[in-house]
Amino acid sequence: MTETITGIDIPDTELAREATELVGKAEIALLFDHSRPVSHFASLKGRYRKIEARPERLYVGAMFHDLGLTERPVPPPFVIFTRPTSIRRVQ
Repeated sequence: MTETITGIDIPDTELAREATELVGKAEIALLFDHSRPVSHFASLKGRYRKIEARPERLYVGAMFHDLGLTERPVPPPFVIFTRPTSIRRVQ
């Protein structure tokens, strides 16, 4: 079931769930709790600036954005690098 916060859908896809699980295992609680809202704020900022992005990609990118700061860096799943880009400005 997709969770919605202030009109922003939090992705409930297999990739999003796997990213959440992987980052939850690799990061300390503070970084994990920081990473989840990053996608939400990025979505709100994109809406304000009229920029669209795929919610799943935005969420996964936000979850991994601080992963290199952990003691045990974990590379993101290869699938993130194999999908075509999807960010575009709304006219």
